[in-house]
Amino acid sequence: MKRLTLDDLPGLFTPILDFPEKGIRFWNIEDLTATPGALELVTSLFAGHCRGWERVNLRRIDYIAAFDARGFIFGAPLARELGIGLLQIRKKGKLPPRTISASYQKEYGPDTLEMTERDLTGKVVVGIDDLLATGGTAEAGCKLIEKLGGTVAAFMAVTDLPSLGGRLRLHEYHCFTLMTEIDGELKLRVRYCVDGGMFDTAAKELLLINRLSEPTGVAMVGGGIDGYESPLQAMIRETMEETGCYVTPDDLMPHSVLVGADRDPRGDQVSIVYRIHADTQDAQGEPGKTTIVRHPNKPTALPDKAGFAFGDHHRALSTMLTEPA
Repeated sequence: MKRLTLDDLPGLFTPILDFPEKGIRFWNIEDLTATPGALELVTSLFAGHCRGWERVNLRRIDYIAAFDARGFIFGAPLARELGIGLLQIRKKGKLPPRTISASYQKEYGPDTLEMTERDLTGKVVVGIDDLLATGGTAEAGCKLIEKLGGTVAAFMAVTDLPSLGGRLRLHEYHCFTLMTEIDGELKLRVRYCVDGGMFDTAAKELLLINRLSEPTGVAMVGGGIDGYESPLQAMIRETMEETGCYVTPDDLMPHSVLVGADRDPRGDQVSIVYRIHADTQDAQGEPGKTTIVRHPNKPTALPDKAGFAFGDHHRALSTMLTEPA
């Protein structure tokens, strides 16, 4: 039997259009679960990421929290591989009392999740499901874990559909997925980034950077999400590194997601975009990498699209400049 690798995973998924409702593209995991060795591969990849998180953070993960229902397929073998406990995040009415609940909106209607009421104070938990779509299910589950006193180390899924905004909704959490849907195809090794439109309300200015290396041109502040960061942590770090400006979570507002096979010549990327409000008067570029560019805070002052290193940055900023501050 051939030993499967990460590169084999996309071929084990079948897109089913208009299921469970019209307009939804459903990625069926049954070919994966029916293929010998595939579940073992996925479990190994998830376990490796969990062990890496433990090494970096010097903390042990105590539980895997599996989401009803396909999350159970991946959560149970992962918990066994790591030698830790498995928690269930179930749909309403599936668990006996006592439970806590959270209601949310998913891509095709409202729903409610429940967990057994237990003390998770001081415990570290990783959530897992088959898919990250709008993020409603994942966010509700993470909030339940926190309500019980637990710390969410990460949310993990086999597949990410970034155009539906799940990572934007989960921007406070570290997310790890094996595959990413871009323009209708499942891609591997996609780079996740953050970008921010930086507004100085007092000076009525928009701050941008001018990239001195390829791809050159004007761009929003930003860069790659490193290691086990959340998008929020990455945006705070990148703002400091590229401008010298310190911002807090209260200064950042999640705005949109940029995704597309041709958005960056260096490879497939997905970017979580923020609107940042900060005092930028002492901002400085990174020596040899970027310079600071300032523009009046109005749509007509935005540089031409051709001057941007990434065309979708121009589109995102055009939207921000027409929205209320």
